Amino acid sequence: MWKKTFAAALAVMMAAGMMTGCGKTQAPAENEAGSAEVTAAPQEEKEAAPESGEEVTLSFMLPQTHYKDFVKELTAQFEEENPGYKIDVQAIPDNQWIDLVKTKVAVEETPDIIRIDKSLMLEVGEDNFLEMTEEQPWYSRAIESQMEPKMIDGKLYGMPASGDTAVGLLYNKKLFDENNVKVPSNTAELYEACEVFKEKGITPVYASDKDTWTTQVWFTGAAPQVVPEETFAKLMSGELKWTDVPEFEDVIAKMGELREKGYTNADFMAATYDSAQAAMANGEAAMYVSGQFAIGDIQKINPDVDIRMAVLPYEKDILAVSKGPGQFSIFKNSKNAKAAEKFLDWMSQPEHMDIFLAGWGEYPLFKDQKMELPAWQQELNDGYMTTGNTAVETNSLLTGIDLNDFWSYQQEMLTGSITAKEVMEKWDVSFADQAKAKGMEGF
Repeated sequence: MWKKTFAAALAVMMAAGMMTGCGKTQAPAENEAGSAEVTAAPQEEKEAAPESGEEVTLSFMLPQTHYKDFVKELTAQFEEENPGYKIDVQAIPDNQWIDLVKTKVAVEETPDIIRIDKSLMLEVGEDNFLEMTEEQPWYSRAIESQMEPKMIDGKLYGMPASGDTAVGLLYNKKLFDENNVKVPSNTAELYEACEVFKEKGITPVYASDKDTWTTQVWFTGAAPQVVPEETFAKLMSGELKWTDVPEFEDVIAKMGELREKGYTNADFMAATYDSAQAAMANGEAAMYVSGQFAIGDIQKINPDVDIRMAVLPYEKDILAVSKGPGQFSIFKNSKNAKAAEKFLDWMSQPEHMDIFLAGWGEYPLFKDQKMELPAWQQELNDGYMTTGNTAVETNSLLTGIDLNDFWSYQQEMLTGSITAKEVMEKWDVSFADQAKAKGMEGF
C-alpha cells in the first residue's frame, strides 16, 4: 500500500470528496480520451436477491486505514441496493497487515475479497487469486495505463483500486501566508521555514513515528531526487548493494536531523497518523510528510483548512509518484466468487468510483468517470502530473520486497539506537536475505 501498501505505505495508507475549492478539470488528459464511447453498463436501482433465496455474505479484508467513512457508506449502499447481499468488512491494523495476509494465505483461511497491492500479491503468490479478463464487465472501461502497473506477467488479478498518487510535503497554506514563509524546495529552505514556525510556537513538521509506514515516506519521496530509476533496478539484480549508494545514507540522516534540531513534535515516537491529521487540521503543525491521500483525512476533521502539497524539499523539483499498485482481488478459493464479481462491478460504476477516488484524492481509473479536482490536486496535475516532472517513488520500484525491516531500522535510528549508516548496513543484509530466499537472480 502506499502505505505499507503505501502505500503502504506505504502509507500505508489515508475525504477528498468533502473538500472545498473544486477546480474545473475532470482528470488527467488520458481519462477524457475515448470517454464518450465507453460507458458503464446500466444497473437496475434494486437488484433481486440471490436465486437461492439465502443471504450471501461477502468477506472483504483491507487495512484499517483503508476503511474510510466513504468506504463504509459505499458498502452500506451496495447492501441497500442489493437485498440478500451483505459485506462483512475485516479491517486489519496496519502494523499487522502484511504478516496476517501471509498467514491467512498459508493456512487457507482467506476472505472472498481483499484490497491488496501488487507487491504483497507477489509475496503470497498471484496464483491464489482469480485472473481478471475481458469477460469482466468493467474491464473494457478501465484506463489501460492504470491496469498495467498492477499486472503480473501480462495478467491482471484484481480490479484497479488505486491510481497514480503523489507523496511529498503537505503544508497549511494559511500558516505559510500569515508568517510570510516560502514553500521550501530543498533542505536548507526547509530548515529556514522550520525556524520561523518554531519561534512562533507552531510545530514545524509533524512526525508520527509510532506508525512506521509514515516514517518511511521521507525516504521514498526523497530518494528518487538523488538517484536515477536504474539504480533500483541494479539493487534488485544484485549489481549494487544499498551501502554502495551514499546518497541513501544522507537521505536517512537528514530525516533524523529534523528530529534532532527540534523541528518536529517532541513526542514523535508516540505520535500516530491520526494525531498528525488532528495537528494539521487544527493548525498546530505547519507541515507533514505524507501522501496526497492524507489531505482528505485532514479536511474531514476541518473542512475549512487549506492544505496543499509540494515536492518533498530535498534536492530537486521532482514529485515522487506511486504507480497505483492497489486492487480489489478475489481469492481463487472463494465460495462466493460470482457474488464477489457482482460487488466489484458495482464498485466500478462511475458514480461509485468517483466517490471512492475523490475520498483518496486520486485520479480516475475508468474512462467514464467525471471527477472534478479540488484546487490542491489541480495544482499537482498542472505542475507535475501532466508535465512529466515526476519520478516513481521508491516502494513502487521494489515490487515483491517486504520493506518492514527497512522501516523498522529507520525507527530504530530515531530512537538513537543506531546511526543512518547502520540503517543501510542492516537493510543491506535483510534485503539480500530476502532476495536469496526468493531466488532472485544475482543473489
